[in-house]
Amino acid sequence: MKKSKQLLNQKLTERLQVLNALSDNVANLLQIDRNQHTLWVVLKRNHLTLMTDNSSLANQLRFQEPIIAQYINKKLLTTLKKVKVKVITPKKQVIEVPKEKCFRISAKSAGELASIADGIKDETLRTTLKNLGSFEPRVC
Repeated sequence: MKKSKQLLNQKLTERLQVLNALSDNVANLLQIDRNQHTLWVVLKRNHLTLMTDNSSLANQLRFQEPIIAQYINKKLLTTLKKVKVKVITPKKQVIEVPKEKCFRISAKSAGELASIADGIKDETLRTTLKNLGSFEPRVC
């Protein structure tokens, strides 16, 4: 006797294969390259759901719902009650942001900042300008 977890994985795998084959059939019907466009077709209780991550493709699918429904009805010998098109969000792309932006200023610019800082009465601003004007190489 097989374990319940093994049976569950087997049923899940079979269901995914059926959905993938159905998605391939609909993509072939509409002449959509699945390498360029994401299209998933889910059939559940005579409700067909078409999911894509492209809004323009979703708009085209909405106009072709009757053709798709007729094809599925003929292929699976069933009667679809409802066809829905959903736009799903694509995966987020991770963009690495540098932690600190480092820059160096020339010795001439550092001297200018130091001379400007000498004429300022505000102590905080003066020290900030002098620190900015100090020509020290920073490690990034």
